[in-house]
Amino acid sequence: MSSRPAGHGDRLVPTQFRDSVHGEISMRWRMSFSMLLSLAPLVAGCAGGGAGSDEVFTPSPAMVDVMLRVEDVPGADKRIWHEYGVYLTGCSYPEKVFNSLVSSPREGLRNTTAEYDVGDSTVYETLVPQVVESGRGGQLGLIRESLSSCDGREMEPYHATMRTSSGRVEAFSVLSDAGLPGVVAGYSSVVTADDGAQVTIQRIFVPILTEGDKSGLLSLAAVTEGGDPGSPTPMELLDPALERAGAIIDLSVDVAPTTVPSDQAAVPSEPTAVTLGPTARSG
Repeated sequence: MSSRPAGHGDRLVPTQFRDSVHGEISMRWRMSFSMLLSLAPLVAGCAGGGAGSDEVFTPSPAMVDVMLRVEDVPGADKRIWHEYGVYLTGCSYPEKVFNSLVSSPREGLRNTTAEYDVGDSTVYETLVPQVVESGRGGQLGLIRESLSSCDGREMEPYHATMRTSSGRVEAFSVLSDAGLPGVVAGYSSVVTADDGAQVTIQRIFVPILTEGDKSGLLSLAAVTEGGDPGSPTPMELLDPALERAGAIIDLSVDVAPTTVPSDQAAVPSEPTAVTLGPTARSG
């Protein structure tokens, strides 16, 4: 029973009838809420996971064969699979574009992420083997431009990147002049909490070719506790990742600027300094 004083409307409704109605509404609300909770994992699964996501699935043998093994990642002790991609940064639009890429369903190939525990770091490899897009490199162009729109900014980080619940800010910068081939896009950011805790994120997006002419996208990322990059870095894992995938870097991709919606570049998602070597592959 409500403790609020009875109003004019209350005096017109018999107590027994009012209690019955309130009980029925309460029961319906509980049933609706339970149904919503049961659907929540399905909704989250459609958008991809975040850093620390518990969504796990079993990939096809075809994807297992073309992605990094535990022994390929120095210091790794296990591998966890995720369907689709992961969100790691508050500059969410690039990752939304990447995670929404459609891959050819041929031979069980589909967007897949492998997660590796490496001491204080977590490494992610996401592979989209054969991208379905109207223009070659168009989606990578969107990723590149939206990363640039976040360059030098401070923003609210992705909520699952750091365990602490205290105030947090992410300082974001685009990777440049670091030995990367011109077609590769990437970023480095440091998330700092009010209590001084820090997490460093590094991620690269690499256009690839498999089977000679099948275009795809590969992403390598590392999330490390502390304010400095961990090891291995994404670039250090690029060569073994290309070898496992039977791929080369697609140097023919057009890197011309692409217009990105200004109101989407740094909007946090709602539902996871790089030392780079002079690596380049050509077809």
